[in-house]
Amino acid sequence: MDVGVVRYGVGMGELRRGRAKKALRWWVKAARARHAGACYALAFCAVNGVGGPASEEEAAMWFGAAAKLGHVRGQNEYGYCFEKGEGVEQNSKEAARWYEKAARKGYAMAQCNLGGLYYQGKGVEQSYEQALKWWRLAARQNDPVAQNKLACLYANSQGTQQDWPRALRLFRRAAAQGYTDATHNVRVMEGEPAAVRRCALPSCGAVADEARGQRHLCCAGCKRTPAACYYCSAACQAADAARHGPLCPGQA
Repeated sequence: MDVGVVRYGVGMGELRRGRAKKALRWWVKAARARHAGACYALAFCAVNGVGGPASEEEAAMWFGAAAKLGHVRGQNEYGYCFEKGEGVEQNSKEAARWYEKAARKGYAMAQCNLGGLYYQGKGVEQSYEQALKWWRLAARQNDPVAQNKLACLYANSQGTQQDWPRALRLFRRAAAQGYTDATHNVRVMEGEPAAVRRCALPSCGAVADEARGQRHLCCAGCKRTPAACYYCSAACQAADAARHGPLCPGQA
């Protein structure tokens, strides 16, 4: 039997008995025998401070070790370390490289993350079409974040023709899983009364007139809440976009 598998199993047994430090020692031995799962377990412990102090640097090291051994979740997490600069120097190109490795293996979270980089043009050439491709793959696996982002593309005709019925179906699927941004977007699309909103264009600030049907959803890459990107008219939305370039105000 593979010695790495044995050592990893012993470590799991120690963890179940509440002996985290002993588990770590066995997992280090398993990692030295090139056991990818042990590397990932060590990274998880470093993130959460299990068996010792939390350490972003140590977590990134072990995520990297797992990723290089082909561990799909390790590849996604290593990409996240590079995207956010956690434990390693921030590097969007490396983030995209590791996300893509996991995404091509069908890992939904990596597909969603890679789509986000394409949407923003970070580490890759900006492409709504590529964002659509990867979010669609993740959405098919019922990932609520991807479903919400994909719906925004259909609602805002980014990378595809505008398709409000499809956008609404996707928002509803994400909302059914408890994703709050999608719940808000369903209410916006269905015209449900909401709290008073003011136009997000600083030079306007008028109360949004929902009776006129001016419901402009937040774009898929926005870092603010959808309500913060509400405009009283398409003209104000276009004017604000012109101030910030191709991305919405929340992403600039």
